Amino acid sequence: MTLANVIIVGAGPAGIGVASLLQQTNIDYLILEKNDIGSSFSAWPVNMEMITPSFPSNAFGQMDLNSICEATSPAFAFSKEHLTGEEYAGYLMAVADNFDLKIQGDSEVVSVRQHRGDWLVVTNHDQYLAKYLIWAAGEFQNPQMANLEGAEHCIHNSLIRYPEMIKGDDFVVIGGYESGVQMAYNLVENGQSVILVN
Repeated sequence: MTLANVIIVGAGPAGIGVASLLQQTNIDYLILEKNDIGSSFSAWPVNMEMITPSFPSNAFGQMDLNSICEATSPAFAFSKEHLTGEEYAGYLMAVADNFDLKIQGDSEVVSVRQHRGDWLVVTNHDQYLAKYLIWAAGEFQNPQMANLEGAEHCIHNSLIRYPEMIKGDDFVVIGGYESGVQMAYNLVENGQSVILVN
């Protein structure tokens, strides 16, 4: 069993961002990641870009809007405002490398429970005991479809890697954030008819 003061589940923006702060303190931590750093961004459809533009929001030193830690900027790293998922994953990897973050890869969490006031986290390879647990596993790779009536007639965005391969003429896209708007845009660009429901 491995002991840590803080266990962070997930090496996406939240997990890497929190770990970059903890790395600058004396607080012991470990990130558990089942795939790779930023893997949910790497799995985005190839044409999808972030709607929120990356740039400092004013001239007084405020951070890049998509930055996860001080003195870093996805916009400056890639010289563009709207990053693709692959690019943003690259930014997260660069932050992890810069801070030399403690990340245990190939660690899928199978159970979490309290144990004598601490957290017992069991993965596919090991058990970890931590005083604090930060759940930063994200939503993109874990779509919640079970409670949506008619879900069997839908395709979740996380299952679409190449939007130009989708067959059909008329589509309804549910959700008006990054993934929904980008998918609607891609379908329209392919000459398909789209209704966007937000």
